[in-house]
Amino acid sequence: MKNTLPGFQLISPLKKLKEGMWKNDEDWINSIRNKGESDFSATGLPGTDEEEWKYTDLSTVLKYNYNSPEENTSPYIISDDVKKIIPEKLSPFYLIFLNGNFSPELSTSSKKPDGIRFESIREELNRENNELKKFLETYSPEGRKNSIAALNSAYLNDGAFIKIERSVTQPLPLHLIYINTNIKEATINSPRNIIIAEENSSVSVIEEYIGVKNSKYFTNSRTEILLKKGSSLDHYKIQQESKISFHIGTIEVHQSKNSSFTSQTISFGSKISRNNIFSSMEGEKSESLLEGIYFVNEDQHIDNHTTVYHKDPSCKSIENFHGILDHEARAVFDGKIYVAKGAIGTDSVQSNRSLLLSDKATVDSKPTLEIYADDVKCAHSAAVGQLDEESVYYLRSRGIGDKDAKKILTTGFAKEITDKFKLKGVASKVEKILQRELIGS
Repeated sequence: MKNTLPGFQLISPLKKLKEGMWKNDEDWINSIRNKGESDFSATGLPGTDEEEWKYTDLSTVLKYNYNSPEENTSPYIISDDVKKIIPEKLSPFYLIFLNGNFSPELSTSSKKPDGIRFESIREELNRENNELKKFLETYSPEGRKNSIAALNSAYLNDGAFIKIERSVTQPLPLHLIYINTNIKEATINSPRNIIIAEENSSVSVIEEYIGVKNSKYFTNSRTEILLKKGSSLDHYKIQQESKISFHIGTIEVHQSKNSSFTSQTISFGSKISRNNIFSSMEGEKSESLLEGIYFVNEDQHIDNHTTVYHKDPSCKSIENFHGILDHEARAVFDGKIYVAKGAIGTDSVQSNRSLLLSDKATVDSKPTLEIYADDVKCAHSAAVGQLDEESVYYLRSRGIGDKDAKKILTTGFAKEITDKFKLKGVASKVEKILQRELIGS
């Protein structure tokens, strides 16, 4: 059933934007926005009557009337509150966005990675980048069937454009930092990131979201990735936004022959957060590793939705998601592995494990296999449990307090994921955030 109320509340500022801050944009940019607006308005926000949103109710998102990006704080106004929360840079190459807008004053100015385009989308649009135009016009299949992705296109404004040239290997990561500061009025921010890795190239990208405490906003991010033959990308997404904000992130990956994609999704913040990850393996012998770690407490809600399409022979995918829940928090994991006809030699495994620190926390886990080919190896598993009392007792018998014993075991559960991070700086950061969250839990 069409849900007109969400469509009206969220789309209505677009006319003002097109007559204001976007009035001088090229016609093709507004045509993408118009298509996004049309696709979203046809359905509005998804409801719980839809199978993929059965356990995640977005009606709370409609509690606020959202201002458009035009009302957001200027990226040139850097208050003391903003300076205090700017996270540690994990690379000399970083771009910082304030309330959805690129902040050149806070970002890398003189240093640029060799063989890599690393700019804001707005900068690229001003340069009439035909490659970016072609990508935005053609490489968005999810936006045609996903109203959340379509909403991002409707508000297309800024984000990061990254292109790694052929055979370039960048040993240092590229760091994207999105900071939301609005406290008085709720806003909607729609970052759009485009990553193109040419043949035999290799890079790591960190995508980080953070917000001022008690700031109200709706982040609807979208990252599109194109990996060409033999290329490799390690992608880290760290979400530690305001606990009264909402975050929906879409990651869409297209992989060619012999390419490798690693995704580490880390979620701590937001009242309601959802990660949509679509991985399409469109060339033989490509590999995909999707992993995640999340901690939610109080009444937080986290939903991880993954879909891996095995379209060609001899591809391999692994999924591991670990969740930690306290108080009345709720987590959802819905992972689908799709093996197309002819995708022989597929090797795919999927696992979701949840650790409950409270009897009131709940988990809904739904791993799914859809197989249309012979000679494949596919498996999935899900487990929900509490801390092992014998392990807690053992640590207490060694003079460790009950709270510290539980913290040690909980951290150990998370380290099963973080120990595999190639970027040790990210692993250390995530473990510190978890320690802080456990103290406040």
